[in-house]
Amino acid sequence: EVRDWLREIKGGEAHESTKKLFTGSLKKYCEFRGLTPGELLTEGEEDLKLPREQKQVKRHLLDFRDYLKESGRGKRTVAHYLSVITSFFTSHDVLLPKLSNGSIEVEWEKKEFDRARVKELVNVCTPRERAMFMTMFQAGLAANEVSSLRIKDLAEVKDGLTVLRLKREKNGYRFVTFLGSDAREAIDQYLKIRNEGNLLPSRPKLSAECKVKSENDYLFVTWNARLRA
Repeated sequence: EVRDWLREIKGGEAHESTKKLFTGSLKKYCEFRGLTPGELLTEGEEDLKLPREQKQVKRHLLDFRDYLKESGRGKRTVAHYLSVITSFFTSHDVLLPKLSNGSIEVEWEKKEFDRARVKELVNVCTPRERAMFMTMFQAGLAANEVSSLRIKDLAEVKDGLTVLRLKREKNGYRFVTFLGSDAREAIDQYLKIRNEGNLLPSRPKLSAECKVKSENDYLFVTWNARLRA
């Protein structure tokens, strides 16, 4: 499980020092829980099937977050640990629960993202997560707007910028926004991995189903009870 996960970090081109940092962070959570990486994944898969009042994974993550804070870890260090754990689970198609205001790793730290913060976060993302995050950051889109993007929305390019002509679902308001070259490169890298059938190395059959079939396919595949591509 860990080997497949490390292959996805930075498109499989992560430096050895980065891999050691990631595995060390995951190891700390494993030791905190007294479980192996495989057992964590099994627990996460089983937790998804339970009714809300019986779910445990969220509580364990909050306990770990509090443990890190009580141990004197800084906010960015805590965010790093939680981002690594999230990356490990999502790379194996196990969706982690979210806290009331959104993503686990920034629940207690509400502030705008600057370039340094964005760079820090994208370095702990899978190719898919990196492409989504860069799209949200550069185009100023909400999570639901990014998840609604289709392949055909990327067709227009002017002066090195990808032009997105979109419509907000709530009010039907049409607007135009843009993606820079770095966001487009992240998307192209993600699509390359997706079309090679390597999006989920541990799930080859599902990875094959993720390949782009038409311009009407969703840009970012998602998994819940079933695949949406």
